[in-house]
Amino acid sequence: MKRLFFWLLIVVLIGVSFSWGVAYSRYYIFPHSLVTWVARQVRSHEPEAFFDRSASGGVSLKRPSSIDLLRALGYVGISDVKTRHRQGATVHDGTQMQAGLSLFTTGHADISLLIDEEGTVVHQWSLPREQVWWDSPLAQRQQFVGLRSATVLPDLTLLAVFDYLGLVKLDRDSNPDWILRNGAHHDFWITGDDEIYLLSHRLEKIPEIHDGLTVVEDLVTVLDLDGRVKEEYSIVELVLKSSFAFLLPAADHLNIEYPVDLLHTNSIQVFDGALAHLDPRLFAKGNILLSLRNISTIVIADLQANEVLWAWGPSNITFQHSARLLPRGTILLFDNGLDRSTVIEIDPLSRKRIWGCGGIDGDPLRSRIYGACERQPNGNTLITDSMQARALEFTADGELVWSFSAPPLQDGRIPVLYGMKRYDRTYFETDIEAR
Repeated sequence: MKRLFFWLLIVVLIGVSFSWGVAYSRYYIFPHSLVTWVARQVRSHEPEAFFDRSASGGVSLKRPSSIDLLRALGYVGISDVKTRHRQGATVHDGTQMQAGLSLFTTGHADISLLIDEEGTVVHQWSLPREQVWWDSPLAQRQQFVGLRSATVLPDLTLLAVFDYLGLVKLDRDSNPDWILRNGAHHDFWITGDDEIYLLSHRLEKIPEIHDGLTVVEDLVTVLDLDGRVKEEYSIVELVLKSSFAFLLPAADHLNIEYPVDLLHTNSIQVFDGALAHLDPRLFAKGNILLSLRNISTIVIADLQANEVLWAWGPSNITFQHSARLLPRGTILLFDNGLDRSTVIEIDPLSRKRIWGCGGIDGDPLRSRIYGACERQPNGNTLITDSMQARALEFTADGELVWSFSAPPLQDGRIPVLYGMKRYDRTYFETDIEAR
């Protein structure tokens, strides 16, 4: 009898432990906050290393790399999702959502999809990277599967970034129009003058940073719509020569064998001058807004004058993405955070936060890397919660009116949702859904 009681007790304890573990990981009950706090304290006292393996080609070290708060996480194409929301699109309130077609890229394949409000695919583009960069070690790394970002033009041609490889322009049938092999990464912006401002990179030794250390030098490459490069600017030099140079990490004490990613620039926007009446210098036509992820800073700069005009971020945001100047003169961005993420809107003139959205009650935004946001014409905000593989559309009052969850792969894993953009149907020169 005692033996039976003993085994019953073991079974009960196992059941309770399993249930507690599920609740711990899904609902963040005790001791989740305590464990998170302890882990954060441990990480904060480890040696600092400002780097991103993804940009360096994954060079291995002779010693284990430290895991600290200021290094860029190695990018992967699989999300953190373990439990699933409803797959595909869900219209929660059709009267309040912004109608249109949504373009997105994920970590499951080198494709970009255009869907309607119900989640039906109305068009897609595909170009496996092996067909373009077959001789590049980076092209073969599975964690880079998927287009990093994409923009569709009115004639259904697509501009897309293969992260740290280059930029391609595809026609509506996915045939390459041109390919730029320049180490493009993350983001680009098309101006009203038909110029493309593209984030790219090269590996350089910069004496002002470190005598012998190779760094990832982020660049802004300006090209025309035919892929011809016109100009190139160094973002590292831009910051280094500004009054905000103190934000750059001190690298003179580092002795590492891989390139150091000082800034990890992850978004760019070029101003059209429409807001120059608010501040002629800050919002002048041609100025750019950059998100510098590794120093948790966004800046507005004048490329022609090689001058940083404005900077904001440290102690206010952490590892942010997708900074965008809005028509009202405010800036919207995805603040990744350490434990939870938030989309915030700030006034750059007063430097005050005026709006924020952290997700749904009991189901917060949580994307430690990636992430994107876009303000819609009707005032809603479309948020890409990348590591939870979903996009959510909220009203200004925080009401969820539309959502989309990426479907799983055949093996059950969930691909990262890199970013989503919404287009009005009148933007296109043809009726896509009629084809």
